[in-house]
Amino acid sequence: ENIFTPAGLSDTHLEYAERIVPNRARAYERHGNEVRNAPYVDNSIKWFGGGLISSADDLIRFNIALNKGRLVKPASLKLMNTPGALKDGTPIEYSLGWELSTDEHGNRYVDKYGSGTGVSTYLLRIPEKHFAVAVLVNISHGNIKSFARRIADAVLSKNPA
Repeated sequence: ENIFTPAGLSDTHLEYAERIVPNRARAYERHGNEVRNAPYVDNSIKWFGGGLISSADDLIRFNIALNKGRLVKPASLKLMNTPGALKDGTPIEYSLGWELSTDEHGNRYVDKYGSGTGVSTYLLRIPEKHFAVAVLVNISHGNIKSFARRIADAVLSKNPA
């Protein structure tokens, strides 16, 4: 009620493997050059560490809700988008669960990648441009970061902010 409702997440659910979920894709894994059905997994043991199911639309809604202050206070969002540092002051490209980096065009990425049995998800956020790309695939360890970044490059090069 504190995240799903304010963000308008209508396609995001705690995953119960036995539950029938409209539009849920079958999960797959690669074994060499072969693609196989992913084995059964009960993700209810790790709901907030990878046991949610969602859609690209809902991940974008989540990004919008973050940016509009519906989920966290502005100071918390700023902290999420700010690189952390080690005890000795060495900067790191990580903050509160998010990876941070800058591309060759100067776009600051705040992103999160996750992969589970038969699925991979990536949310690429560029807060300064109020822009995000969400990619979900139904295969373990999908190579989707570079794909999302190519989408961002293509869109932002046509619509520079």
